[in-house]
Amino acid sequence: MRFQTSQQMKLGQHMKLAPRMIQSMEILQMPLAELRERIEQELESNPTLEVAEIEAGAGLDEREGASANEQALNIEPESAGDFARLDEYTESNPDAAENTYSDSRVTRDFDQMPRTRASNSGERDAKIDAMAAAPARGASLSEQLLAQWSLTDVNDRVKLMGEAIIANLEDDGYLRVEFDELEERSGQDLRDLKPTEADWELALQAVQL
Repeated sequence: MRFQTSQQMKLGQHMKLAPRMIQSMEILQMPLAELRERIEQELESNPTLEVAEIEAGAGLDEREGASANEQALNIEPESAGDFARLDEYTESNPDAAENTYSDSRVTRDFDQMPRTRASNSGERDAKIDAMAAAPARGASLSEQLLAQWSLTDVNDRVKLMGEAIIANLEDDGYLRVEFDELEERSGQDLRDLKPTEADWELALQAVQL
C-alpha cells in the first residue's frame, strides 16, 4: 500500500454585520409613525435622553436642515426590498450576513496556477523524496536537560553554573571537564561570579537531582 501526502490552499473572507449596524438598518426601515413611537419609548425608558426642538423663530437654514434630515429618513421602495431580503438572510443565518469565497473557486484558481516541469510530467522530485525519508532529528541530551533545568527552582548563581555543566556534558551523560576549565569555557557573567569548587559541587548535585 502506498501513501501520498498533498497540500491544499484555502482562501476565505468573512464579513459579519455588527448588531448595532443591524439595529440601525431596522430603524431606517420603520414607518414614520412607528419611528415616533419608538422614540417615545426610548425617551420614557431613558430619562437622560432629550428632544432637541426647533424654536419658532429659527432661521431658514435650520428649517432646510430639518427638512433634509427628514428626507434622509425616507427609503426608496427598492432599497426597502433590499433591507427585507437582508433581514430574511440574517434570520436564516444566526451568525449574521456572511460572504465567503467558495472552496471550489479557490481550488479552480489554484489548479490553473503554473506548475513546475517535474509536476507536469508526473515525476517526483528526488530532493522531496530524500527529505521525506530522512528521520526527524530528536533533541540532544544537552537540549533535553537544559529544558528541564530551566524549570528548576534555584537561584541565579546556581542556574548559570548548572547551564555550564549541562552544556559540557558528553554524549554518555558524564562530565569529563575540570571545574577550572569549565569556568574558562563559560561566559563572562559566570566568570564574574568567581565560583569556588564547593559552588561547582553544589551545582553539580543540583543538576544530578
